[in-house]
Amino acid sequence: MDGWQKGLIALACVVVIGVTGIFIAADRADRQAEKNEAKRLASETACRDRLRDSRDGKKSGDDVPALTNCALNGFLSQSDVLDALKAR
Repeated sequence: MDGWQKGLIALACVVVIGVTGIFIAADRADRQAEKNEAKRLASETACRDRLRDSRDGKKSGDDVPALTNCALNGFLSQSDVLDALKAR
């Protein structure tokens, strides 16, 4: 086998390994994005449930920091939080 053929085979191996690595990295990134989205959705749902409970009179000692944190994370509007806290 000539030297250029060996070089071509080596180059093909490097390309295959590199492309495989790219696909694996992309798959991991997709999985992480899905996990992050699921966590965000769960947090938003928990914030909305907490807001509803606070409005319905089911008060807790940590409503103020919890609802404020929800507003800071963008899950609730500031006016919703203030309305729920005034309902005390």
